[in-house]
Amino acid sequence: MSVGSAGPADRPARFFLSYAHPRRPGRRDDPPDKPVRDFYRDLSEEVAALAGLPRSAPVGFADWQIRTGQYWQRELGHVLATCSVFVALYSPDYFGRPICGQEWAAFHRREQTHRASTRADKAAIVPVMWRPVDSGSMPPVAKRIHYALPDAGELYRRRGMRELVMRSNREEIRFAYRTALEAFAQHIAWVADTDPLPPMDGGMVHLDPHENAFEGGWNPDDPRPLRFVVVAPVRGKLPSGANPEMYGNSPEQWRPYWPANHTPIAETATLLGEADGFHPIVEFLGSCHDLRDGAEPSAPTVLIVDPWAAQDPELRRQLSEFDRISHDKPWVRLVVPWDKERSGDGDLVDFLERGLQRALDRTRAQCRLHTPEAVAGLPTVAAFGARLPGVIAAAERGYFRSTATYPPGNEAPPLPRLSGAPPAAGPADADAHEATEGDGE
Repeated sequence: MSVGSAGPADRPARFFLSYAHPRRPGRRDDPPDKPVRDFYRDLSEEVAALAGLPRSAPVGFADWQIRTGQYWQRELGHVLATCSVFVALYSPDYFGRPICGQEWAAFHRREQTHRASTRADKAAIVPVMWRPVDSGSMPPVAKRIHYALPDAGELYRRRGMRELVMRSNREEIRFAYRTALEAFAQHIAWVADTDPLPPMDGGMVHLDPHENAFEGGWNPDDPRPLRFVVVAPVRGKLPSGANPEMYGNSPEQWRPYWPANHTPIAETATLLGEADGFHPIVEFLGSCHDLRDGAEPSAPTVLIVDPWAAQDPELRRQLSEFDRISHDKPWVRLVVPWDKERSGDGDLVDFLERGLQRALDRTRAQCRLHTPEAVAGLPTVAAFGARLPGVIAAAERGYFRSTATYPPGNEAPPLPRLSGAPPAAGPADADAHEATEGDGE
C-alpha cells in the first residue's frame, strides 16, 4: 500500500474516495488523475494529523491502491463496508459514471441498514465540489445531501476543488486551497468520530452492476408502491415454545431480533423501503387481497414470515393456500428473519424448518433461485437490511412482468443482482465503454 492508504489488511479507512476516472491515457510518471491523487494525499495528511497520527499514516482509500491480480469488486466492497466516511468528488463526469453510482448505492445501503436498526439518521457521505455542478443537473440522491461547506471559502465555492489543487503553486490560490482542504479534513474527522457508522456484518457490501444510484433512482416526489405482508402469531395465541417477548397484539409488532434489537420488523422494513424510494404499506396475511387466487397485483409484495407462523393452525392454513397459487404471483417474494442460534437447540430449528417447508414448499423453491439467503433465514437486523433490497428488487421485477403500466414512464426495473466471484478487471474497466473525459486531468 502507498503512503496515506488504508487497505483491507490495515485499520479501517477513515474515508473512501469516490471519483470519476479520467479517460485519456497517462504515464506512470504523469497519471491522468494526478489532481485527484494530489488532493487525496493532502487530505490524508490532514485527516491523519487530526486523528493524532503521523501525517504519513494510512487513513484513506482510493481504488488505484488495489493491486494487480486482486478482485477489485471484493476489495472495494470490503472498504465500503468498513470505512467511516464516503467522500464523493462531485462533477458532471462523476454523475455519469456507473461505477460511481454503484459505489454510492453500496455505501447508502449500509447507511440505511444502520438507520433501520438504530433509528439514528447517520449521514456519512461528504460531497466535495470537484468541478462546479448546477444542482439542477444533479441526480436526486445528490441533491438531498447538503454539499455547501461554508468554511471551505468563496474561491472553492466558485471554482471547485480541482482548480484549487491544480493552481496551488500560486500564492494567492495556495491559501484558498489550504483553507478548503483543512475545512474538509475537519468535517471528515467530525463525521468519523461523531456516532461512527459501524461496519457491515461480514465486512463486505456488494457492488451491484445494475444498481446505479444516479440512474432512474430514488425520487422522493414520485415513490413507487410496495407492500410488506407480516406473517407472525400474536401474543395470547402463541404456539408452545415461542418467546412472548418477541410478539405483540398484532403481527406488525413482531420483533424477531429481540433482545439485540427492539424495533418491530415491519418498521425496519418500512424504513428500508422508503430509503429505496418506495411508498410501503404493511398488511397481514388474512386481509391481503393480492394474495388471493385470481387477484391482480397492485404492488410488489414481500412476505416477511416468522418460522413460528407455520406452527399456528390458522396461519399455516393461509400460508399453504397461498403456496398452492404462488407460481401465478411472481410479484410476491419471501424473506425469513430468523436467528437460528437464538431459536434453541438443533432439534427445535429442524422442527421449525420442517414446518416452513410443509407450508411454503413451492414459494421457498421459487424464491430460493434469486434470493437464497433471504429464504434460508437472516440472523441479524444488519443481514436483513443488506438482503431486503434484493428481495424487493425481485418482487418489483415480477410486478413489472405482471402489469402493463408499471413502472411509470415504461422504464424497466433493474435486472437481477449478480452473485459469485467478481471478475478481476479494474474499476476503470467497469465503464470503459464511455468516451467522455474524466475529472483527473
